Amino acid sequence: MAFELINLQMKSSPEGCFYIFDSNILLPQLGLPDDENNYGPFLSFLGKVVRQAETNPATRILTTDLQLSEVFNKLLRYRARVEWDQGGKAAEADFNKYYKYIYRKSDEFVTAFENIKSDFEDIANAVDVVKLSVLDTYEKLVDFDPRKLDFNDNHILHTVIEHQAILVTNDRDYYNTNIRLATYNSRMIQDHKMDVVLAAQVAKRQKHL
Repeated sequence: MAFELINLQMKSSPEGCFYIFDSNILLPQLGLPDDENNYGPFLSFLGKVVRQAETNPATRILTTDLQLSEVFNKLLRYRARVEWDQGGKAAEADFNKYYKYIYRKSDEFVTAFENIKSDFEDIANAVDVVKLSVLDTYEKLVDFDPRKLDFNDNHILHTVIEHQAILVTNDRDYYNTNIRLATYNSRMIQDHKMDVVLAAQVAKRQKHL
């Protein structure tokens, strides 16, 4: 599949298809503060997809157990960090030890976990947890360029490809990766416009050779 960029600034109505939302969008949806308001438009689009899924069975949000694990763990560690900053340091100066030996055994940890589950239920009816069959060996799991993607990014990328989904992301790491990518990221959109112009100029020159 050739790379396709969908400019959500111009086309913000969901298609009847599979969507995968990058973890950095799911995190503020589930409670991680978006201090710089980078994800407001993405969360609005997520809401549109969820509402469309209620009436159009072809519209679904896909995720994997690995992505859910990443999102839940990051949120739990964020909430532990808040508790640590607000007084937990007095009990344990090392945050990692505080998280493992104090916070994870506390009622606050259970409450945080239940709150994340409750927040996820707001979109759960539109979500399917899918399996990834193409990365079924250790060799395949680690066969990627770590300078461009991390382990979880590579897993998301292959899930998008296998299920022919649209990836909604603010992350440039996925640019030009032979998928359909939807974004509000102005820099990515502008770069793609320039790439299209340059490709057209190259094709025109080759035609006249």
